[in-house]
Amino acid sequence: MALPHTGRKPGAKSITEQERARIFHMWKELGYSAGKIGLEIGRSRNGVAAILAGFHPTTHMARAHFDKEAYNLAKRITDQANVDQALEVLDRTAVLEKRRDVNESGRPSVIVCVGMPGQPALTPPPQILVTRALAQQAESQADDE
Repeated sequence: MALPHTGRKPGAKSITEQERARIFHMWKELGYSAGKIGLEIGRSRNGVAAILAGFHPTTHMARAHFDKEAYNLAKRITDQANVDQALEVLDRTAVLEKRRDVNESGRPSVIVCVGMPGQPALTPPPQILVTRALAQQAESQADDE
């Protein structure tokens, strides 16, 4: 009577998920070789190498899942998060990127807009003064260095 083939050598003990996680940690985080890991956990170098060969990058799977669920995430964030949190997540996911205005000098500029809730916001005339003040502040900091 033939024994069923399990893919393991006779007498080889099976590996637990905890041991698999430990092997991955020693390899990925600590930079241990298969031989060094084998010595640490009491397994052969070839056995550890076979376990490591079974690990595959999953970044592409995570990205595909995120792309599939992006709409649901954006909706949940805009419904439940505060404005700053929502804008940060939407910027990081490239759904609604932050505006990065640059003025004539090539430096980022800030436009201050003052308004009341429910009223149309108008760009205030002193915006040129704010930009000029920021430029002067940057110049004075450069002079101090």
